[in-house]
This record gives sequence, C-alpha cells and structure tokens, in this order.
Amino acid sequence: MARAALANIHFFLEWNWAAAEVEYQRAIALDPNYVWGRQLYAGALASQGRFDEALEQVQKVRERDPLVLASTGGVDLGMLRIWKGDAVGAVEAWKGTLDLQPTHYASLLNLGGYYCGSGRADEGLALLERARELYPETPRVLAELAAGHAESGNEVESRRLLGELEEWFLRDYVDPVNLAIVHLALGEDDRVFAWLERAYQRRASMMTDIGSDPRFERLYPDPRFRDLLERVGLRERSPRG
Repeated sequence: MARAALANIHFFLEWNWAAAEVEYQRAIALDPNYVWGRQLYAGALASQGRFDEALEQVQKVRERDPLVLASTGGVDLGMLRIWKGDAVGAVEAWKGTLDLQPTHYASLLNLGGYYCGSGRADEGLALLERARELYPETPRVLAELAAGHAESGNEVESRRLLGELEEWFLRDYVDPVNLAIVHLALGEDDRVFAWLERAYQRRASMMTDIGSDPRFERLYPDPRFRDLLERVGLRERSPRG
C-alpha cells in the first residue's frame, strides 16, 4: 500500500519516527487486515524501545494469519521477546517458526546467534551454516556467522569470515552495520564505531536496530554510542532480566 511505502521511506531512509508512525497507523486504519503493514509498524515501534506495543501488533498479525511470521523477514515474535529479556520465550518462538518453515531466514539467524552466545555453539553454528547454505548472497548471514564464531571462541575462523565480508563490502553494497556486528563480537569497540559512523553517513537501514539490539548494550556507557543514538533519533534499550 502507498501509505506503508511512504512510512518505510520515513522510517528507513529519513529516520523520521513520528512521520513513519502516522503513515503506518493510516495504512492499518485503511485495512486492519494488512498484516505486512502491522509487521513493519511493529519493527518501527521496537526500534523506539516500545516493545509492548510492538508485541501487540505482532500478536494481531498472528491472529489474522498464523503463518505470516514464518514467511516474512520482518520483526518476529522471537526477536521481540529477546529484546524484552525473555530468552525462554524467544527460543520457543524461533523454534516454533522453524517447525512451520525450516528455511525461515530470521529464525535461523536469531536462534543460531543466541545459541552461539549462550554456550550452545555447536547448535548455533549449525543453524548459521544452514542459513548460509540457503542464503549465500546475503551479507547479514555471513556477518552473523562470523560473529557466532567469535562468540564461540573461534577467533581465527571469525576473522577469516570477516575478511570475506570486507572483500564483499569493496565490490558490492553491504550495510556497514554488518561489519560492526562482527567487530562487536570480537570486542573491538573502536572498529565498531568506525563502521557505525559509515553506516550513519550512508543512512544504512540496519541502523534502526542498534538501540534495541541487546548486543550493543555494553556500549551504552561510551559517549560515542549515546551521541550516535541521539543523531539517529533512537532510544536505548532498557536492560531487562
């Protein structure tokens, strides 16, 4: 719908959150069963730290079409639960989605990444490798796999994959936040900020998640991160249990 398309411009390109919200709400008002519009609106709400409202939209999507979250790459129930600090609920949601659609892009990445960071490296890396087999032309998959190896303690493999990602960046468009994610997992904060600044200058779409992604929480005390959030118009994620 035209309204949702306009909202996406406000959201992903202009970082004009207020204008995006108005257009998402208008799109939903015109068609309450427009599930993709609700899905996009949920993503915008989550990026502003409004997780309960985002969860409400996702639940309404599930009521209207239980399979839609297994057929799209937008914000899913698992991601919202992990952002709210509910790891158990997040894992259940991702596994449930993969039961419905074993090739679901976001669930493979999110569950794989979560397992790598929580002591279940073999399971996590298997999911991320599966994602790479299915989506070999997606830079985000390579970034998450490199980050997964770093979090699993395999720095050598992480840096090898990071090299592949850097070469990809030189020959084609790669959202710089992907490279920031890998350096974040490697504990190289100065490199993280260098790539985030590139992402800011390019108005990269993945910048919309850095305030809510719990992986960036450890950067909150750094004034460089607070300055970046302010420039993008994002709120810090409130740490939860």
